[in-house]
Amino acid sequence: MSRARDERGETLLELVITMMIMGGVIAAILAGIATAADTSDISEKEIGVEVVLRDYAEAVVGSTYNGCAVPTGISYTPPAGYAVSTPVVTGCYDGSSTSGGFSGSTDGGAVRLRLEAHTTDTESNRQRSKSLEVVKAADYERPS
Repeated sequence: MSRARDERGETLLELVITMMIMGGVIAAILAGIATAADTSDISEKEIGVEVVLRDYAEAVVGSTYNGCAVPTGISYTPPAGYAVSTPVVTGCYDGSSTSGGFSGSTDGGAVRLRLEAHTTDTESNRQRSKSLEVVKAADYERPS
């Protein structure tokens, strides 16, 4: 079967080049989707760590004051995939405004604590952590 002079068709080389270009475009699109999914996962974990840390801070502030030591009766269990550390005392209220008020080691009615929450991912590049300083004041008792 022969073609007429005015008929035009694609050669095998043109088809191969077209397929290579389309393959490159598809590969680029898939790489972009994978990057977006990875970024979304990391962002979700960062937000999750912040939420866990705030919830933990609320539990610590609501616990029983224990002088210039870690409060007692902290009732908080982080959700799966997250962990929290034991609060660390970073200062006790000394009644002075020149030092910011928290450089002493005697009980002045408040303690400053550093809290930390982190993800429990096994891959180091996916682990996220945040810390927060809170002040736990002595429990207020209303006079009778």
